[in-house]
Amino acid sequence: MKVVLREDESAISEVIGTILILAMTVVLFSTIIIWVGSIPTPVAQTRLDVDSKMVPVYNGLGVEIAVNITLTHQGGEALGPVSTIIYVTSQRGTNPAKTDIQRLHPYNRLLATPNGLLDGTDSTWNVGERWGYKNFTLRSSDVISVTLVDTSKSVVLWSATLTPPAGTRPPVFVDKWTDGLYSSTAVDPVESGLGFFVFAHVVDPDNDLNPKSVYARLTAWYGTGDPCSQPQQMRDDGIYPDRIPGDGIFSLGGLTCMKSPYPILNWDGSYILLNATDLRGHVSQSRMTLSVIPGPIGAGGGGSNSTGRPANLRWNGRQGYNIFNASQWDQFRYSATETRTFKGSEQIVVVVASLDLENTFDTDKFTLYDPFSG
Repeated sequence: MKVVLREDESAISEVIGTILILAMTVVLFSTIIIWVGSIPTPVAQTRLDVDSKMVPVYNGLGVEIAVNITLTHQGGEALGPVSTIIYVTSQRGTNPAKTDIQRLHPYNRLLATPNGLLDGTDSTWNVGERWGYKNFTLRSSDVISVTLVDTSKSVVLWSATLTPPAGTRPPVFVDKWTDGLYSSTAVDPVESGLGFFVFAHVVDPDNDLNPKSVYARLTAWYGTGDPCSQPQQMRDDGIYPDRIPGDGIFSLGGLTCMKSPYPILNWDGSYILLNATDLRGHVSQSRMTLSVIPGPIGAGGGGSNSTGRPANLRWNGRQGYNIFNASQWDQFRYSATETRTFKGSEQIVVVVASLDLENTFDTDKFTLYDPFSG
């Protein structure tokens, strides 16, 4: 028998191919494992459902004095006192926004801003429990938002801008100003002795403003007993001095206490108090400062005459003086009437004036002699 030997390497090729395929598979899956491992672990999310309410707080006179905010935990995880922060942000008109920062604790009505959990026995905010907040510096007309933050996870849990329910909101003074010249559409400065007008733009979010309830009170007349010391009704009916009926701009002027020879110069810096009430009795109050600049000489500008010297002072050369009852002087200044007879309990004011500074050694000193005892 003849044996023939042949070389056959086909088996070696199959083994090598299998090894290569296995190596490629290992490398591929290793790459996938490394890539998956490099993906950051998702941050645990806290699910939270909150119901919010904001209600204005009124005193017995119907004047808004605060806002009351209530948040109800309606679903999601319980919030702990350590990691939960509550931000109450408010903005009034164009003023910068202000933020009040609070943490969870049982409700404390003795705080300057009473707040805390109204339900439960601890400082953890569980489902079904309420958080209350009462702020006496805020008003329902402010833009107010509340944000809940979990500091341990650095996430905002919930945020919303709050609005009070319809029918609970008071009127709002959008703008107010004085005008010294009615015939001009521009806003002119108020000059002493030439009269002036007061305007206020009032809106009511609930559309229930009582148009007969808008008043202005000139504090410069306080204590005089004059009818002008009482609140004066402003009008938005198109009758002088109102220009356009029903436009929300209420006007006051043409009164004896606002026409020439008023205002006198010492009214500068006095307040004008404003009031508006809706049909539900909700009251809004505001105020503005009256600015008076010197008017033409002899036009009632605070008691001056054509020489520019206060007419109610007794002049000797370039120096003048006079004595007044204190209440008379406080009210009328350089239009006050001099007084020479006083009661024992009365306070008096001695006014000394000079057109130039002389003998400054005794400035701000006054000596009074009794003519009977010397």
